Amino acid sequence: MKYPGQELENFDKATVWRKYVYFEIKKFIIGNTLEVGAGIGSFTNNYKHLVKNLTLSELDEENFQYIKKKFESENIKITNSLTENINQSFDTIMYLNVLEHIKDDIEEINQAYKKLNKNDIIVAYEPIWSIGTGVIPLNNILEHDISKIIKFLKSKFKNQKPKIIYGGSVNPENIVKLKHIKNINGFLVGGASLYENKFVDIIKKTTI
Repeated sequence: MKYPGQELENFDKATVWRKYVYFEIKKFIIGNTLEVGAGIGSFTNNYKHLVKNLTLSELDEENFQYIKKKFESENIKITNSLTENINQSFDTIMYLNVLEHIKDDIEEINQAYKKLNKNDIIVAYEPIWSIGTGVIPLNNILEHDISKIIKFLKSKFKNQKPKIIYGGSVNPENIVKLKHIKNINGFLVGGASLYENKFVDIIKKTTI
Protein backbone atom coordinates (compact mmCIF):
# COMPACT_ATOMS: atom_id res chain seq x y z
CA MET A 1 0.00 0.00 0.00
CA LYS A 2 1.30 3.45 -0.95
CA TYR A 3 -0.26 6.78 0.03
CA PRO A 4 -0.56 9.31 -2.83
CA GLY A 5 0.19 13.00 -2.38
CA GLN A 6 1.04 14.73 0.88
CA GLU A 7 -2.14 13.98 2.86
CA LEU A 8 -0.39 12.62 5.95
CA GLU A 9 2.11 15.47 6.06
CA ASN A 10 -0.75 17.99 5.85
CA PHE A 11 -2.62 16.23 8.65
CA ASP A 12 0.53 16.34 10.75
CA LYS A 13 0.62 20.13 10.43
CA ALA A 14 -3.06 20.54 11.35
CA THR A 15 -2.36 20.71 15.08
CA VAL A 16 -5.52 22.63 16.06
CA TRP A 17 -7.73 20.17 14.18
CA ARG A 18 -6.03 17.16 15.79
CA LYS A 19 -6.48 18.68 19.25
CA TYR A 20 -10.18 19.21 18.50
CA VAL A 21 -10.58 15.57 17.41
CA TYR A 22 -8.69 14.47 20.53
CA PHE A 23 -11.04 16.33 22.86
CA GLU A 24 -14.02 14.77 21.09
CA ILE A 25 -12.81 11.18 21.38
CA LYS A 26 -10.61 11.05 24.50
CA LYS A 27 -13.43 9.85 26.77
CA PHE A 28 -13.73 6.71 24.62
CA ILE A 29 -10.03 5.80 24.80
CA ILE A 30 -9.53 3.28 27.59
CA GLY A 31 -7.44 0.25 28.46
CA ASN A 32 -5.53 -1.79 25.90
CA THR A 33 -5.77 0.29 22.71
CA LEU A 34 -5.22 -0.36 19.00
CA GLU A 35 -4.97 2.42 16.41
CA VAL A 36 -5.44 0.98 12.93
CA GLY A 37 -3.72 2.84 10.09
CA ALA A 38 -1.57 5.04 12.31
CA GLY A 39 0.11 6.69 9.32
CA ILE A 40 3.04 8.76 10.60
CA GLY A 41 1.73 8.87 14.16
CA SER A 42 0.16 12.33 14.05
CA PHE A 43 -2.92 11.48 16.12
CA THR A 44 -0.93 9.11 18.34
CA ASN A 45 1.01 11.95 19.91
CA ASN A 46 -2.23 13.52 21.13
CA TYR A 47 -3.63 10.56 23.05
CA LYS A 48 -0.72 8.19 23.83
CA HIS A 49 -0.48 9.43 27.43
CA LEU A 50 -3.98 8.14 28.15
CA VAL A 51 -3.16 4.44 27.88
CA LYS A 52 -0.45 2.14 29.23
CA ASN A 53 -0.78 -0.50 26.51
CA LEU A 54 -0.86 0.88 22.96
CA THR A 55 -0.50 -0.90 19.60
CA LEU A 56 -0.19 0.91 16.27
CA SER A 57 -0.80 -0.90 12.99
CA GLU A 58 0.34 0.50 9.64
CA LEU A 59 0.47 -1.45 6.35
CA ASP A 60 2.48 1.05 4.32
CA GLU A 61 6.10 -0.08 4.68
CA GLU A 62 7.59 3.43 4.58
CA ASN A 63 5.20 4.72 7.26
CA PHE A 64 5.67 1.53 9.30
CA GLN A 65 9.43 2.07 9.44
CA TYR A 66 8.89 5.77 10.18
CA ILE A 67 6.71 5.22 13.26
CA LYS A 68 8.94 2.37 14.48
CA LYS A 69 11.77 4.87 14.67
CA LYS A 70 9.56 7.70 15.92
CA PHE A 71 8.29 5.74 18.93
CA GLU A 72 11.27 3.42 19.48
CA SER A 73 12.00 4.87 22.93
CA GLU A 74 8.39 4.52 24.09
CA ASN A 75 6.38 1.55 25.29
CA ILE A 76 4.34 1.32 22.08
CA LYS A 77 3.97 -1.83 20.00
CA ILE A 78 4.24 -1.25 16.23
CA THR A 79 2.97 -3.82 13.72
CA ASN A 80 2.39 -4.02 9.97
CA SER A 81 -0.10 -6.87 10.32
CA LEU A 82 -3.71 -6.83 9.17
CA THR A 83 -6.21 -6.47 12.00
CA GLU A 84 -7.31 -10.09 11.63
CA ASN A 85 -3.70 -11.26 12.11
CA ILE A 86 -3.00 -9.33 15.30
CA ASN A 87 -2.92 -11.96 18.07
CA GLN A 88 -4.29 -9.76 20.83
CA SER A 89 -7.56 -8.38 22.20
CA PHE A 90 -8.31 -4.72 22.94
CA ASP A 91 -10.57 -2.44 24.96
CA THR A 92 -10.46 0.32 22.35
CA ILE A 93 -9.93 0.15 18.57
CA MET A 94 -9.68 3.40 16.61
CA TYR A 95 -9.83 4.27 12.92
CA LEU A 96 -8.90 7.94 12.60
CA ASN A 97 -9.51 9.06 9.00
CA VAL A 98 -8.81 5.48 7.94
CA LEU A 99 -11.95 3.38 7.60
CA GLU A 100 -13.14 5.15 4.44
CA HIS A 101 -9.91 4.11 2.72
CA ILE A 102 -10.38 0.39 3.37
CA LYS A 103 -11.93 -1.39 0.39
CA ASP A 104 -14.00 -3.89 2.40
CA ASP A 105 -14.83 -1.73 5.42
CA ILE A 106 -17.61 -4.03 6.67
CA GLU A 107 -15.22 -6.98 6.84
CA GLU A 108 -12.67 -4.78 8.61
CA ILE A 109 -15.28 -3.82 11.22
CA ASN A 110 -16.14 -7.49 11.71
CA GLN A 111 -12.46 -8.32 12.23
CA ALA A 112 -12.10 -5.46 14.71
CA TYR A 113 -15.19 -6.64 16.58
CA LYS A 114 -13.59 -10.07 17.05
CA LYS A 115 -10.57 -8.37 18.66
CA LEU A 116 -12.61 -6.30 21.14
CA ASN A 117 -12.98 -7.33 24.75
CA LYS A 118 -16.55 -7.75 25.97
CA ASN A 119 -18.72 -4.67 26.50
CA ASP A 120 -16.51 -2.35 24.45
CA ILE A 121 -17.61 -0.20 21.50
CA ILE A 122 -16.33 0.71 18.04
CA VAL A 123 -18.08 3.65 16.29
CA ALA A 124 -17.36 5.14 12.85
CA TYR A 125 -19.55 7.37 10.62
CA GLU A 126 -18.06 9.41 7.78
CA PRO A 127 -19.80 9.06 4.39
CA ILE A 128 -17.02 8.79 1.82
CA TRP A 129 -18.92 10.90 -0.73
CA SER A 130 -19.12 13.75 1.81
CA ILE A 131 -15.38 13.97 2.43
CA GLY A 132 -14.06 17.16 0.86
CA THR A 133 -17.01 17.53 -1.52
CA GLY A 134 -18.97 20.17 0.39
CA VAL A 135 -22.03 17.91 0.21
CA ILE A 136 -23.63 16.43 3.34
CA PRO A 137 -26.53 13.96 3.66
CA LEU A 138 -30.06 15.30 4.06
CA ASN A 139 -31.38 15.43 7.64
CA ASN A 140 -33.69 12.46 7.22
CA ILE A 141 -30.93 10.37 5.62
CA LEU A 142 -28.50 11.21 8.42
CA GLU A 143 -31.03 10.34 11.09
CA HIS A 144 -31.91 7.10 9.31
CA ASP A 145 -28.27 6.03 8.90
CA ILE A 146 -27.32 6.93 12.47
CA SER A 147 -30.34 5.05 13.81
CA LYS A 148 -29.18 1.96 11.90
CA ILE A 149 -25.66 2.33 13.32
CA ILE A 150 -26.99 2.66 16.87
CA LYS A 151 -29.28 -0.34 16.38
CA PHE A 152 -26.31 -2.39 15.18
CA LEU A 153 -24.14 -1.30 18.12
CA LYS A 154 -26.85 -2.13 20.62
CA SER A 155 -27.25 -5.58 19.10
CA LYS A 156 -23.53 -6.25 19.43
CA PHE A 157 -22.66 -4.58 22.72
CA LYS A 158 -24.17 -4.31 26.18
CA ASN A 159 -23.57 -0.57 26.28
CA GLN A 160 -26.99 0.91 25.52
CA LYS A 161 -25.85 4.50 24.95
CA PRO A 162 -23.36 4.46 22.06
CA LYS A 163 -22.19 7.87 20.86
CA ILE A 164 -21.81 8.85 17.21
CA ILE A 165 -19.39 11.47 15.89
CA TYR A 166 -20.10 12.71 12.34
CA GLY A 167 -17.47 13.72 9.78
CA GLY A 168 -17.71 14.82 6.15
CA SER A 169 -17.68 18.41 4.80
CA VAL A 170 -18.45 19.98 8.18
CA ASN A 171 -18.24 23.78 7.80
CA PRO A 172 -19.54 27.01 9.41
CA GLU A 173 -22.53 27.06 7.04
CA ASN A 174 -23.91 23.59 7.83
CA ILE A 175 -22.81 23.08 11.44
CA VAL A 176 -25.99 24.62 12.89
CA LYS A 177 -28.09 22.19 10.88
CA LEU A 178 -25.87 19.25 11.77
CA LYS A 179 -25.80 19.90 15.49
CA HIS A 180 -29.58 19.50 15.65
CA ILE A 181 -29.53 16.05 14.05
CA LYS A 182 -30.76 13.48 16.53
CA ASN A 183 -28.05 11.26 18.11
CA ILE A 184 -25.02 13.12 16.74
CA ASN A 185 -22.73 13.69 19.72
CA GLY A 186 -19.78 15.47 18.10
CA PHE A 187 -17.99 16.28 14.86
CA LEU A 188 -14.78 15.50 13.01
CA VAL A 189 -13.83 18.68 11.15
CA GLY A 190 -11.59 18.20 8.11
CA GLY A 191 -10.78 20.88 5.51
CA ALA A 192 -12.46 23.71 7.41
CA SER A 193 -10.06 23.16 10.31
CA LEU A 194 -7.19 24.37 8.10
CA TYR A 195 -8.65 27.90 8.25
CA GLU A 196 -8.52 29.45 11.71
CA ASN A 197 -11.57 31.71 11.31
CA LYS A 198 -13.76 28.90 9.95
CA PHE A 199 -12.67 26.49 12.65
CA VAL A 200 -13.27 28.97 15.47
CA ASP A 201 -16.69 29.79 13.97
CA ILE A 202 -17.61 26.10 13.99
CA ILE A 203 -16.56 25.73 17.62
CA LYS A 204 -18.58 28.79 18.65
CA LYS A 205 -21.69 27.56 16.83
CA THR A 206 -21.51 24.10 18.45
CA THR A 207 -21.22 25.55 21.95
CA ILE A 208 -24.09 28.04 21.77
